[in-house]
Parts: sequence; structure tokens; C-alpha cells
Amino acid sequence: MELDDSLLSPVKSFGDERGELVEVFRGDTVPMTGRGQVYLTTAFPGRSKGGHYHRRKTEWFCVISGRALVELQDVRTRTSRVFTLDGLHPAVLKVPAFTIHRIVNPTEQTLWVIAYIDEAYDPGDPDTFPESSSSVPVE
Repeated sequence: MELDDSLLSPVKSFGDERGELVEVFRGDTVPMTGRGQVYLTTAFPGRSKGGHYHRRKTEWFCVISGRALVELQDVRTRTSRVFTLDGLHPAVLKVPAFTIHRIVNPTEQTLWVIAYIDEAYDPGDPDTFPESSSSVPVE
């Protein structure tokens, strides 16, 4: 998998005098399954989240408030890329399986991210591997 702009999808937003509606995860752009999970996560100023990868799960991230640097690295090829996501210009970033991902908040405000993962979290089988275990042979 190439870590290129094809991982980014623009989102549609509709606004009027009452407020705004943003279509974040649509079934025609994010293959939503009955096994998936939507969650909201925050990162405090100067902090990061993640630093792991999944062998069978794909995640999609969308910043809804603040700005994030999303660091990606393919476990197999070691290629890497940093994407900037911003709540003022929302886009959805796809993070494929076998991609180490870390979300960094470089700002002085709390970062808010809404995410979808195609398999709900199971503490008995988390499919979450720390960045340091990325030398493990892949299946």
C-alpha cells in the first residue's frame, strides 16, 4: 500500500444560518461493516496517541476540532509519510492494516478526532501491536 494522497477523502459539508452538517463516514467512501466501531478521541496540547499498528483492521480518522499531524509508516516497506488534518478543512484519512500510526497534537488547543475502525475492539483479541513489535514477521 502506498502512503500517498489516495488515502485522503474529502468530506462534504452543508451549512446555513443554523449551523453545519459534515458527512464524515459514508458507506460509499468508507466500507462500514456491522462489526465496526465509531469512536471519538482527544489529544491534549503537545501530546500524541497511537504508536501501534493492526494486522487485520483498517481505521479512518477525521479531525473535527484542532489540527493533527498523523504519522504513518508501513511495517513491511518502512516507507513513511506525515499527513496534516485540520478541523477547519476536514478530510478522512484511511490507515490500512500493517501501518504504524501516531496522531500528534502540535497546537495549544485540545485536538478532537472522530474515527471509524472496521472491527470493534475486543480486549481478548485486540489486534493492536506496539510500534516496537513491528519487526515481527507479517502474515
